[in-house]
Amino acid sequence: MSASEIIASFSQDVHQALTKALDTKGKELDAREKSLNKREEKLKAREEHLNRIFTNHNGKQRVIVQVGNSSFETTYDILLSCPDSYFHIFQWTKENELVESPDSVFIARNPTTFGYVLEYLTYGELHSELSDNGLLNMLIADAKFYALPKLAQKVQDCLDSLLAVEGKSEQRLKALEEASLKSEQEISKALKDVDAKVTTLSSKILGQQPPLYHKVAAANQFSNGQYINWNTPILALASHLQYDGSSAYTILNKCLLQLTVRYTATCSTHGNGAGNVNLMVNGIAVARCYHGQANGYQESREMQDIREYNVDDKIQFQYYSNSSTVNDALGTTLTIIVLHTY
Repeated sequence: MSASEIIASFSQDVHQALTKALDTKGKELDAREKSLNKREEKLKAREEHLNRIFTNHNGKQRVIVQVGNSSFETTYDILLSCPDSYFHIFQWTKENELVESPDSVFIARNPTTFGYVLEYLTYGELHSELSDNGLLNMLIADAKFYALPKLAQKVQDCLDSLLAVEGKSEQRLKALEEASLKSEQEISKALKDVDAKVTTLSSKILGQQPPLYHKVAAANQFSNGQYINWNTPILALASHLQYDGSSAYTILNKCLLQLTVRYTATCSTHGNGAGNVNLMVNGIAVARCYHGQANGYQESREMQDIREYNVDDKIQFQYYSNSSTVNDALGTTLTIIVLHTY
């Protein structure tokens, strides 16, 4: 290959390499330019967004709304956020576009409800929870006044739900009251039934007036160690008791008896004059009544005992004293009342 051919070939290779390098660099520059353009667009959009925020909050868009005796600071964009609302009727709007911007606006309505109206205009929803029926009704009226039908409907739905819950609560309370009254009536009836049963049982056990079955006086005076002998009954002897004619009563039917013995003892003025009367059942002392000692006086004592007796039980009264006597036979009496028979 001649020198001219070698030079020509080298020139061609250099040209191709340069062309390729330029193409690659051009593509890189195009890519960087596109990236810069996108970043510029984002920065411009961000700037416009910040300008809108700044304008809404710091420019002529800010307005003070005087409602009753309270002031609310907001923006015209928020007041005009709902088309055809009350706030579009002012002269500072034309075809829903702001043409004038007064510093303040006065509205003769309730400031409490306007706070909720402004919340709805700001967020597009009413997030506050309301549970006062009067406030809800007032807010419905004001929502209609401000020509905000969606807000009025939302508040109406809230009121309906609240009334439904209250209605269920009232029904539940009424049901509980009725159940309580029914329970009280049932308890009262049960108590009356118990009282009636107790009264009936008491009547069976005691009778309306427990009958006095037997009363007798002592046959004569008695002293230490003697069983008391009883005289002719003052009242008729009960059919379920049998007297042996001297001192013992035999039980003919199982029964509940009340026994009362009253006696008068004369104590000597010397020695140990203490004495007592024992209730003996089948020869065993089961109850005892004491009187004084060595005082020289007559003393009246009474012993009462209520006990259940079985068939063939023997009842006697025995006097014990080493220095006193019972010398008033008529003052010594035995009263037997049958409380219940089995």
